[in-house]
Amino acid sequence: REELDERTLSFLPLGVLNEQSLVLPILTQLGLVSEAVMEHLVEECHVRKHFLVLKRFLLMEDGEFAHTLTTRLFEELMYGPDTRHLYSAIFLNPLLSASLESSLAGLTPDTARLGFAVSNKPAYVSVTSVQAFSFLELHYKVEWPCNIIITPDHLKKYNKVFQFLLQLRRASWALKAAFTYLKKCEGLTASQHRQLQGYRHELQHFSTVMQGYITNQIFHISWRELEEALDSNIHSVDDLIQAHQSFIDKTIFRCLISKKAAPVMNIITSILSFILKFSAQLVLSSARTDLKSVFKAMSDIHKRYRDALTLLFKVVTKLVQRGYQPHLEDFLLRLNFNSFYQ
Repeated sequence: REELDERTLSFLPLGVLNEQSLVLPILTQLGLVSEAVMEHLVEECHVRKHFLVLKRFLLMEDGEFAHTLTTRLFEELMYGPDTRHLYSAIFLNPLLSASLESSLAGLTPDTARLGFAVSNKPAYVSVTSVQAFSFLELHYKVEWPCNIIITPDHLKKYNKVFQFLLQLRRASWALKAAFTYLKKCEGLTASQHRQLQGYRHELQHFSTVMQGYITNQIFHISWRELEEALDSNIHSVDDLIQAHQSFIDKTIFRCLISKKAAPVMNIITSILSFILKFSAQLVLSSARTDLKSVFKAMSDIHKRYRDALTLLFKVVTKLVQRGYQPHLEDFLLRLNFNSFYQ
């Protein structure tokens, strides 16, 4: 039997012999090494904990952190004496510390990895600019070997989502401020006051829809898909990298900040701009406690807002009908659940 086996082996092709004697042992060793590396990343480096920190803070899942951070930022922009104070370390570092301290997680070694970074400092920050905080980034320090899973490119994508969430929260904050100022305004007829409150309510509806849609797409869909992948489909470092890459790419795609969704995002940006201008009109007029002089301007802003929202509804409807970006169906349902725009 052994002589027959040796005789048979002597006639086998070199490729088959290489596969049996070299390739299979190497693949076996590779599998063992991959398992050891994965165990090190998951059990010792706690890579999943890093994912949670990114979700809680850069994606603003932690409501207390997001509320403290954004409220102070927006108040400083609207009421501060000098907008240049917004990108000074004297203002930003204590703000981040206070926001982290107020978060549900509190101050931990992982939150100590977070820090603000300022790029392209503007000479002036406009209170009606949607991109007013485009200079602000929230960085997260990741050490070896987790930095092969969470790369600087990934953190740039997280900051794209972070800045978009700042825009949405700023619109919501501005509308709350508008509600407060409307209660203080004098010199309005009952009809004018009711009309302005109706305008504000329409703008608030869009803001609420956007935040609900983004929350659902990030935390209830994209994050769940990542967790399912981590629990069942991860067998190597490459699988882990791919799962994380897929999560952040899907998040950007579903948040409508990808290049493919640029036409839709341009309309959304214009709508957010109208919201900020509407609120700014109230704030500026409150010093005179008289809205008669700006009532027409606010009505014009609402008209342009309605035109932009109608355009957005038409564009999204066509995209849904063509089967493009199925997640937009969720957005469309939230926006037009009572057929108001049809």
